[in-house]
This record gives sequence, C-alpha cells and structure tokens, in this order.
Amino acid sequence: MEKKNMWMLAFSLFLQLLCSVAGLDRSQFPSSFLFGTSTSSYQVKQGGSIGIVISTRWYEPLRDIPADCLAVQRLLAFDIAWFLDPVIFAEYPPEMRQVLGLRLPTFSSEDRKKLQHKLDFVGINHYTSEYVKDCIFSPCEEGSTELTAFVISTGERNGTPIGTPTSMPENYVFPDGMEKIIMYVMQRYNNIPMFITENGYAQGSTSNDPTTDMLNDKGRVEYLHSYLTSLTRAMRQGADVRGYYIWSLLDNFEWLFGYTQRKDFGHYADVCFKAFGKKVKHWSTFNEPNNVVKKGFISGEYPPQHCSKPFGDCLSGDSNIEPYIAAHNIILAHATAVEIYKKKYQVKQGGSIGIVISTRWYEPLRDIPADCLAVQRLLAFDIAWFLDPVIFGEYPPEMRQVLGLRLPTFSSEDGRKLQHKLDFIGINHYTSKYVKDCMFSPCEEGSTELTAFVISTGERNGTPIGTPTSMPENYVFPDGMEKIIMYVMQRYNNIPMFITENGYAQGSTSNDPTMDMLNDKGRVEYLHGYLTSLTRAMRQGADVRGYYIWSLLDNFEWLFGYTQRFGLYHVNFETQERTPKLSAKWFKEFLEGPEGACGDMRYRWFRPFRIQSLCFPQPSDTCQLLILTAGIFSLAWL
Repeated sequence: MEKKNMWMLAFSLFLQLLCSVAGLDRSQFPSSFLFGTSTSSYQVKQGGSIGIVISTRWYEPLRDIPADCLAVQRLLAFDIAWFLDPVIFAEYPPEMRQVLGLRLPTFSSEDRKKLQHKLDFVGINHYTSEYVKDCIFSPCEEGSTELTAFVISTGERNGTPIGTPTSMPENYVFPDGMEKIIMYVMQRYNNIPMFITENGYAQGSTSNDPTTDMLNDKGRVEYLHSYLTSLTRAMRQGADVRGYYIWSLLDNFEWLFGYTQRKDFGHYADVCFKAFGKKVKHWSTFNEPNNVVKKGFISGEYPPQHCSKPFGDCLSGDSNIEPYIAAHNIILAHATAVEIYKKKYQVKQGGSIGIVISTRWYEPLRDIPADCLAVQRLLAFDIAWFLDPVIFGEYPPEMRQVLGLRLPTFSSEDGRKLQHKLDFIGINHYTSKYVKDCMFSPCEEGSTELTAFVISTGERNGTPIGTPTSMPENYVFPDGMEKIIMYVMQRYNNIPMFITENGYAQGSTSNDPTMDMLNDKGRVEYLHGYLTSLTRAMRQGADVRGYYIWSLLDNFEWLFGYTQRFGLYHVNFETQERTPKLSAKWFKEFLEGPEGACGDMRYRWFRPFRIQSLCFPQPSDTCQLLILTAGIFSLAWL
C-alpha cells in the first residue's frame, strides 16, 4: 500500500510538473483580468423581411444618339444589376457578360440553390444623376475601360451642369432621376417591393458658418420636395415603393468629409453614452482605424475603395493625399467622443474609453541596423500614426521625418480636445512579418514614402517566419504577442491594454468534413503559444487587463466570407447548428482553473500540455466592450 501511495504521489507531482511545463493556466492572470470571445450575430427568425441596399445614380445620355442610350443601360448594369441580377435571377447581367466575358465568375449548382431564396425587398440609396458618354462606338479620352463599362460620366453637358450643384462634390439636384431609377428597378425586377433607404441634401459647413445660416436650409426643403414629387410620379405608375428615409435626422460625421458637411459628430457619441452608459463600462471609439485608412484609401481593398496607382486600381481617389485626411478626421472624431465622455459621463457612470488598433509585429529581415530602424519606422506608420496623436497630441516623428507637410497639423482647439486622454488601448493581434529597409538599401518596386520606405514579407530565404495559416499572410509567431505589448508599454508609459482580438483561421470549403473542423488542434496550439507569450509580457510589468479570442462562432469574415473559420464553435451555415470544437472544450477547462486544467486528464492522450482556454466574464463583471465604430460614428470612408 505504501508503495502504491508513493507511486500515486509521484504521479501527482508528475502531473503538476506537466502543468508547469505547459507554463499556462488561469491562475497566472489576475482575478480582475477579463477573458472572453468576440463574434458577429446571426439573424434569427422573427417574422421579418430581408433585402439588400444598393447605391444608385441615374444616368442621362450625354448626346441624343443610340450609342449613348446604350451606354446608359450598360453603366446601370455595371452599377446596379451587377448585384441585383444575381440575387434575383441567379446570373450576372448580360450587359456585363458581354463586356467582361470570363472575368465574371460563374455560379455553381450549389450557388444557384442558395440563390433560390429570393430577397423580400430592394433598398435604394439615391441622391443624384450624371450624364454618360459611350466609348465603345465613339472615341473617348483616357478614363474609360472595360471596368467602367466603356463609358465616361460627367456632371455637365457643354459647360451646363445636369442640375444645381450641391456642396457635395459631383452631387447635383436632378429630381427626375428619382422617378427614373425607380422605374428601372420596377421594370427590370418585376416590381419587387422597394424602399428609398437614403435620399438627402448636403450643406457645406465650416466652424465659422453662422448657425442661423445652417438652420435656414431652403435648399434642402426644395430638394426634398422635388425628389418626393418625383417619387410619387413613379408610384402612380405602379411602382411598389413602401417607404422613404431621409439622410439624415441629425447632422453627423460624413465619410471623409468629416465635419465639413456639419460639425455635429459628437451628438452620436453623446446619444450612445446616455443610452447605454449604465451597462457598458468599456467603450472603444474606433475598431482598427489604421486598417480602414490603409485598405480604404491607399490600396482600395475596402470601402470606399479610394486609391490611385500604383497602390491600387480604383475609380477615384488619391493614395498620396486622402489617407492622411481620413486619419486626421478619425483622430479628431475620437478626441470629440473622449471629451464628451470625460466631461459628462465618466464620473457618474464609472466606465472607461479607448481605441482599438490593428497590430502586426515586425522582425528585421537582416541583422543590420538599417532593417532594425525599418522595423521602428513601420511600427510608427502602423500603430503610432493613431496612438501618438491621441496620447501625445502630435504625429510620430518617424512619420513627420518621411512625410513632412503631407501630415496635417493640429490646431490649438484640436490640441485642447486631445488633452482628454484615453483610458486604455485595445490591441488586435494575429501575426508577424519580416521587414527590409528601402531607405538606405536598394529595393525592388513596392516601397514608397506611404509604406515607410520598407517592404514586408512572411519569409526569409524561403523559410516562413512561422507556420503559415489558411489566412493569407498570417503566420503563427507567438513571440510577436509579447513584443507588440512591450512596444506599446514602453512607448506609451504602460497605459492599460486589452487584447481585443487574437485568433486562428481554419480554411473551409463546403466539402470539408465537419469532424476535421471540430478537431482544431492548430487553434489550441496557436492560442496556447500566444497566451504564453502574453504572460511573459505581463511578468515584465505590462498592464494588460483582458484578452478576447476572435471568435466565439464561425462567421462571415470580411473579404473571405465563409471560407475562413475563426470560431471556437463550428457553425453549419445552412442550418445554423453550432457544435463545440476541441478549442471550446479546452476553453471550458481553462475556466475551471488550474485544477480543471491539469486535474481532468480526459484529453491526456491528445494534448496533455495544452489543456487551458479562455473564459467568459461572469454576469456580475462589468466587462462589456462597445465599439462605437458601428453606425454613424464609424468614421471616414470617403
């Protein structure tokens, strides 16, 4: 018996040793530390209706010739039918197919099966109209390609605008366009129910405009009267229009134009704080504004798809100017919201407010000073671009040195607002890359002042920085978590931090066996590595107060749709059935603390060193995080 007891004691000590070797359990984090997951919600059956909202312009032929009339129909197809034809008829418009041929994808039989579930209505956002000139049968100057339906559009004919210009560039008052766009949708789509989801008139504004001038908005009254009259004409012809919404009830922050269309952005934040402040204790003004600016205004990958060559191929935009304007507007919008919260709500509501930044860590490609400097320079262009102004009231010196006067300056009024400091920084972190200097070293194409005169890569001499994942350019490099936290800690005097996103993607197709998706060992290893790296940073004094996995559920992932799964729970997108993966069970073990993590050895033959996970805060914890970016507050897309 004594020998048996000795053996059991030895085995118990061995299990404890395994846990210590694993180096990670819930007890290593403070009791106040918040764990959680993030996700996107699904629509539930509530007896409602579902549709899609399309941005529309009406087009008039520039010349009274058949070629321009055909050009109008062609551009309407490239504008509107591009999306509505597939979701209603399960095929791309013939006008597009004729021009683009095999560039347009085809729908599989499975796709067509999904497309049988028709939408219930079409939402129409309509503000203005333009003239169109054909460039297939007529000679045209530059600016017309197959991407633009071989047409050029203009607001003027022989120097006369199509309608009264408004303060919004390329927006003219042309009421007949409302009737004509509705009739186009009615006739092409068998009079599907329609809602006019946006229609409105812009007043240009500066901080010096008298309020009385803004209140006396006769131009808006005339605009709305004429567009509503045009709408009634379409309805008298049988158009099934079921609602009309003016943009907007309140003056607000208008895309890249910011407050130039009326400086009342703070109203939205004020409403949110007032309505939800008793329950929401952690507010974030913007989620990944650096990604919004870079992918929306430099490369044009994200809306509003503004860019210029060589950075991207967009219909409009200037990658050398617009990103800095957009970023400046975001920073000042953030400052406005923070000022309101600090002055009116924080003391009585007891919450905190911050901003969430998308981060990558960068390693020098070569062990030379130039590449080490390049790392610091790119981190400034990535992270400090937004954090330096909201914490120090000025853009990073690394950026100012490269960009000079391209970067805006903050006025004394801006500086006053920026004195209201944020309470925390949210860090979204997934991966790392190598960086090579191109300021002091020769580089191939792809490096400019916009990219801090560096190029980044996931490989060194053909070897990736870490195990590649199914997400393009995402590699498993756990050390990056510690290093990015230490960078923020040291640069910003250890301001409190939350890891607001961290997660692992599984590539997915409709043919993948569910069991393969449920056995997500790669995710368990990824999260274990990154959490271990996080604890190293905390042991060095980093004030990290929470960690959130992306994501609780598999969901629709930005440009990747349903092809990338980040969830701890598998979702059958056909039935919405949700099934816990290995990582979700692992999550539960971590919730139970060290005893649960190492005492319950149900998975001992699977991954005995990696039985830990992330837990939801208890209901009593005030851990809600609301990112104001949704809705009007979401800044700066042009």
